[in-house]
Amino acid sequence: MKIVYTKHVPYPPCAVLSAYFDLEHIAHVHPATFGKARVLATEHNAAVWELESPRCLGTAFRILIKQEFLPPDRIRARVTKGIFRGTEVLTQIQPSGTGTFIEETYAVPLPDWPILGRVARTWLRRKADAIWDEDLAVGLPRGGWPGVPAGPSRP
Repeated sequence: MKIVYTKHVPYPPCAVLSAYFDLEHIAHVHPATFGKARVLATEHNAAVWELESPRCLGTAFRILIKQEFLPPDRIRARVTKGIFRGTEVLTQIQPSGTGTFIEETYAVPLPDWPILGRVARTWLRRKADAIWDEDLAVGLPRGGWPGVPAGPSRP
């Protein structure tokens, strides 16, 4: 099943790219939406991190994510272990006026049944909106995590 999520944020592409790779920011700003995050490994244009979800009905899920920067304007995240294994998110960021237009395409390993699709799309949009609301409330990182790959030209 494919789900597309779009968002316009009032930050330049370099700040948006930094937010996707600032795992310290993710760990401190998103504990209610993402849960606990920690970096396991870094590579030239990628990071592997572990995420422990917030508890739901007394259970927390652990997943491993490999996140890659695909110059000049894409990010791919793949869940390699855990309950959401097989899910991929391809993010494209584009300058838009003084901000950035973001399009995320989620490839979720679920059947593309109409009712399941409506439920999954609604849930995903609510989660993504909650994450961006948290980001915008604190402001996106400007310098980024030391592992931020070279990205769109910085202002």
